[in-house]
Amino acid sequence: MAWRIAEHIVRGEIDNRLPGIIKGTLYLEGLREPITLELEGNCDPDLAGRHLTFRNLMPQAGKDLDGFGRVQCGTAGTMSANRMVRIPTIIPEELEICLKERKPFPTRWSESLYLEWFSANGRVLIEGAGFTCQLSAARWKLSEEAHRWNLRWKERECVDFLLETMEDVDDEDALPSEDLQPASGDQFALPDGATHRPHPLVRRLSDFLLRTIAEFQRHKLYSEEVLENQPLLTMIDAISTAGTRLAMTMAKASQSWARTERDGIIQDLNRTRWSLAEAMENAGLANHMGSADPDWLKVKRLECVELRREIRILTHEFEEPNLASSSSSPVEADPPSS
Repeated sequence: MAWRIAEHIVRGEIDNRLPGIIKGTLYLEGLREPITLELEGNCDPDLAGRHLTFRNLMPQAGKDLDGFGRVQCGTAGTMSANRMVRIPTIIPEELEICLKERKPFPTRWSESLYLEWFSANGRVLIEGAGFTCQLSAARWKLSEEAHRWNLRWKERECVDFLLETMEDVDDEDALPSEDLQPASGDQFALPDGATHRPHPLVRRLSDFLLRTIAEFQRHKLYSEEVLENQPLLTMIDAISTAGTRLAMTMAKASQSWARTERDGIIQDLNRTRWSLAEAMENAGLANHMGSADPDWLKVKRLECVELRREIRILTHEFEEPNLASSSSSPVEADPPSS
């Protein structure tokens, strides 16, 4: 079942000016805090490379938004502002009468906003023709071949998401109750008496941060106090944030009660990946501004891509406990002293 939140939207924005990353903010009627979108993927060709702002002409207060995450991390589905739909040309009262009496009613074609993504809340959809939209100029364009590949990728992601959701439902009765303690063999917990060591990915990300800081002085092309260095400094801050988040998350995962916090751990891992995406974005901006050696910036972006891939694999291990139990534990411990 999808979360259909179009009628609750007051206004919002979608930003796909960086390839592969979609950021956004939604303001919903009745909610004090905005909803933040942090999605992977690209919009459809009409929105790809652009910044979209939109406003609902007739928002309604949300009555059933309990449990809807204020930060939506996930994968983009269909994201378009020019999907053609038929809409009634009569007032709602007359439309209701026609529907009750099963009589035909006049319609016309209209462009409709259609924003779909998949997150921890499941499938989320904003769909409607009652939005006013404003688009920026395209920073880049999605080719027809890339669009076809994008559609196949989205279809695969959608199927995988639905299968995972079905597995979660099927296994729900097998989960331990909140009153029970986690099993002593939980692969995410440290053995009793073991000394904690950082997860390999934590060490790898920390090493990446230290190397980037050390290399910054050698590869930057400007003196310290200039605008051109700002993307580089923001890139380093984002990598630092990712490292801190991952270290705290894996420390949490090593606790005996980690199984009861699995959803929170997955959310934290998604936030870590988003911080690395922010680092990639600033590396691209630094390259555009000529802030540093382009080859060095390319290496930094590729390292971020690889780290994001590894963290995504780790996230799947937490999402699939049965699969994870057959793999090596993500938490290493020193062997007990003799």
